[in-house]
Amino acid sequence: IKKMKSKAIYHYSPGWFDIWALGITIVIGGQYFGWNAGLSAGFMSYLLVTLIIASGYISLIFSISEIISALPFSGGAYGLARCTIGYYPGFL
Repeated sequence: IKKMKSKAIYHYSPGWFDIWALGITIVIGGQYFGWNAGLSAGFMSYLLVTLIIASGYISLIFSISEIISALPFSGGAYGLARCTIGYYPGFL
């Protein structure tokens, strides 16, 4: 069997439209997730709430990983959803 060597090089350079789309995405993301409203309440209070939410999210991740490791089969979050809410709703 003859090996074929591919020498194709793909070079991407962003244009003005890509930069514009990135800027719009950053603005919409900042408005949607509430960075502006949170920071207007004060930096320290926003930092405190962010740390509380981060600790809750980390606790959720650790809890889910502990529960998933107790399942007798692999499948991750899909396996957990399949066991708890059923086959078809777990698939969705």
